Amino acid sequence: MPTLAELPPPTCQQGWPWTDAPTPDLAPDMTWPLVSIVTPSFQQAAFLEEALRSVLLQGYPNLEVIVMDGGSRDGSVEIIQRYAPWLTHWVSAPDHGQTDAINQGFRRARGEFVGWLNSDDLLLPGALIRAVTTLLAHPHAVLVHGNCDYIDSAGRKVKSSTGRIEAQPPLSTLLGRGGVIRQPTVLLRHSALRQVGYLDGSLHYGMDYDLWIRLRQVGDFVFLADAPLALFRLQPQAKTHALPLAMIGEIYSIAQRHGGDGVAAARRPLGLRWEALARGRPAEWPACFAAELADPAFAALPGPLTRAVQPFVTELLLSQGLRLADQQPDQAAACLRWAVRRQPRLLANRGVRSILLQALLRRAFGPALIARWRAGRFSAGPPGRQHSQPTDPRGEQS
Repeated sequence: MPTLAELPPPTCQQGWPWTDAPTPDLAPDMTWPLVSIVTPSFQQAAFLEEALRSVLLQGYPNLEVIVMDGGSRDGSVEIIQRYAPWLTHWVSAPDHGQTDAINQGFRRARGEFVGWLNSDDLLLPGALIRAVTTLLAHPHAVLVHGNCDYIDSAGRKVKSSTGRIEAQPPLSTLLGRGGVIRQPTVLLRHSALRQVGYLDGSLHYGMDYDLWIRLRQVGDFVFLADAPLALFRLQPQAKTHALPLAMIGEIYSIAQRHGGDGVAAARRPLGLRWEALARGRPAEWPACFAAELADPAFAALPGPLTRAVQPFVTELLLSQGLRLADQQPDQAAACLRWAVRRQPRLLANRGVRSILLQALLRRAFGPALIARWRAGRFSAGPPGRQHSQPTDPRGEQS
């Protein structure tokens, strides 16, 4: 249990876990069970030290920390070596990905309670003591979890995960809403983890979602509803940051494997992904949608999921379709073909017909003619020539 003064001094950072480390109020006669925290990491030198300090400065009196680095070449090893005196075990060598690294760490762990903290996330002060106290008070519980705050790459708070969460989510809730468990906040009973067989090594994105479902079938969950337990970092290098289509497809398959239809579980991340395209980055949407259509994972999405995508495609078409027709008419045509094949009645929508017309005109006649048409100066003759209306012999317009 190192103190702030014993750890390497911070460079220029302030606050938790650099210059602030609250001292926990521990009962002097309490026997605390061993807790093992595994930190998988690869090329995360920008965040790794902060994650390690947030664990080591918990003030928990019986702790082992295991770092499984995948062979980083970005300075991560030098960081790990600085903190090696307080680590139970560390390794830096190629592995088979994050899931494999976590499982290797779990198999080395000796703690009664175990958890993993990704190298870009943080525990908040007192999180381990609160989690352990809760598990000790609920001997039939296999897992404790809580709320977390979301931060950006610079550590600025983005949002909180506050909200009503069922203390004992039934299996149907987990199958339909995989996001109800915030992974950085979770502490597990090691015996239950052994019972269900650790993480599924074939999964790359939804291994935690799959684990929650399996654990819920062997025991209870406990939810800490008050102060958050952890900080979840939203940063571009995180493999789940952009909600990749491969992850959404994996969530679908996990839910189906455990008896769900898959669509409910995948719909929320799918909706968040498309909503970000439609509202969060409208200027980038043409390029994003072009890449989306070309992504093999998009073509591999099961039929029910592509039907779930359709409302978001329609919204994107109506909100950004004219921009797309202007900037990338070929992609506008491809987008419309995809949408209309799945929902032919879209052609009855006036806005969609306008987008299609503009895309076709731009491809056929070029931007100059379209600009004249928009300005109301369209004529059938050569540029600059105006045609008068024909008249009858009496001089009146016919």
